Amino acid sequence: MLAIALKDLKIILGDRKALVLSFLLPIFLVGLFAFVYGSMGAPREEHPVNLLIADQDQTDLSAVIVTRLDSLKSIRLTSICLEEARQKVTRGDYPAVLVLHKGLADSISANRPAGLEMQYDPAQELEMGLLQQAIMLPLFEIIGRPALREMVLEEVRGDYPRLDPKLIKQIENNIDKSFRSDNISPRLQNRNAIIMTPLIPVERTSWALVQAVAGTAVMMLLFSVAGLGAGLLVERESGTLKRLLITPLHPMQILYGKLLSTLVISVLQLAVVFIFAWLVFGLDLTLNPSALMLVALATAFACAGFGLFLAAVSTSRKQVEMLSTLIILIMSAIGGSMIPLPIMPVIMQKLAAISVNYWSIQGFFDIFWRELPLWDILPRIFILFGMGFLLIAVARLFFKRNLAGLV
Repeated sequence: MLAIALKDLKIILGDRKALVLSFLLPIFLVGLFAFVYGSMGAPREEHPVNLLIADQDQTDLSAVIVTRLDSLKSIRLTSICLEEARQKVTRGDYPAVLVLHKGLADSISANRPAGLEMQYDPAQELEMGLLQQAIMLPLFEIIGRPALREMVLEEVRGDYPRLDPKLIKQIENNIDKSFRSDNISPRLQNRNAIIMTPLIPVERTSWALVQAVAGTAVMMLLFSVAGLGAGLLVERESGTLKRLLITPLHPMQILYGKLLSTLVISVLQLAVVFIFAWLVFGLDLTLNPSALMLVALATAFACAGFGLFLAAVSTSRKQVEMLSTLIILIMSAIGGSMIPLPIMPVIMQKLAAISVNYWSIQGFFDIFWRELPLWDILPRIFILFGMGFLLIAVARLFFKRNLAGLV
């Protein structure tokens, strides 16, 4: 028994790369998730939320509103025309656009709804909560409080028309004191509430369903293609790879053959996942079939390239297992497979762009949630194919030295 244990320890300690990876994996993951979850409750003033604003009123009052909101540290305000703003929100580039409709001042004077409308993406709930919290009090200071003050004064004058003017003035002063922002209840502050209008109809496919299906499908596909690296190393250890290398086949043909088989399996795996989501959860696969097929193919190609990369840079099955687990979990964590991107810290949202998961998940969101045309989804498709070609190019450089050269 002791001899067996010593033998296993000798084998494990002999593979230094795998040993280092086995210790690095939990360290990386603990640090990553501690950073992600630890940052969620931290103040976000230093990371302002983006907000578009479309001023259709073009009055002194609307200019005051724009200036006041632009002065807030918690918001990064961008003035833009309404049609372009709607397109950006629909594409998921911004969480919302605040619209200042024509007749804003007249609406306030007549105690009608203030003419403020927030058109937003319902999938970005966290940003919307932060935006509402940030802008409600400043807007109330400009619009809500004066309107409420005039409403109360009108009621006083109507109920007591014969009051002495001095007494009326004293009442006005008392009302002004009462209408300090810290004395106004949230219910009164929201009397001139912003009209909330989702730009993406709630009748569409649930964004949570898209997140669950797309995020899980991409992460599990990455784990599946990681088997390519282990498979090549098994062939090397069994002598199959050596026999293939002494045939007229070029070493790159072996590599590309593995790529082709992995690509076919990847496409089939994605097809099975989405068909299951259609049968069980009602995911509508007919919204944009051409875009769906291209995003799935691009995702499969990028993942197959990742599998080929692992096969080329690793020299043992243990290295493949540890390296693939480390990279896949990190990419899935920052790319949106494990944690929805909108609730992640800003720096993590920026890092997400280096992962296959991010571009693939966003592509599926464009199809099922935003219902964008193929033309608007093509950039994500091209990036996925580009990632695949880059990984294959790196795999070519390492293949002969780390695999074929060791036979």
